[in-house]
Amino acid sequence: MRASKRGSMTLWTLVDLFMLAVIVLAFLFQIWLISQSTLFERRFLARDMALLIDTVYASPNNLDIRYPQNTLWFSLLFENSKVSVTDKRKEDLPLSASYYFTEDTSINFVYKQLDPIAMVQDEFPSVIIQGGEGQIQDLFVPLVISRRNSYIEPQIKIAVEAT
Repeated sequence: MRASKRGSMTLWTLVDLFMLAVIVLAFLFQIWLISQSTLFERRFLARDMALLIDTVYASPNNLDIRYPQNTLWFSLLFENSKVSVTDKRKEDLPLSASYYFTEDTSINFVYKQLDPIAMVQDEFPSVIIQGGEGQIQDLFVPLVISRRNSYIEPQIKIAVEAT
């Protein structure tokens, strides 16, 4: 009888180790999926844009704020007091990251969609944009939020930095 108990104990230990290995591999796969996603970047950009627009509304003067981050790979949609961001490298992502801003009805907001990749390809047809980070080292596509007396407008300013 002792031999059979030892055998069954070893079998259960192997089953436990196999289950542990499956769980660890599932966690590692999930971590890999999260690392490949741009959800964090899209959420950050949407929230940051919405807070920046709120700040521009609070300013009493005309101004142009140049957003310091490169937004080349993201498409931004401004509509109904909301900023929505999608990743142009990953068209299969079904949802965009969105965040609301507080609109002041006394100042018009110019609702539009900004697509930096399409704009770059229109202005620089010879530039080939590939869908990976670090492919284009000298192209910086900042977003600019402009406020004038009666309106606020998000726009894209293309600048090619000297190498």
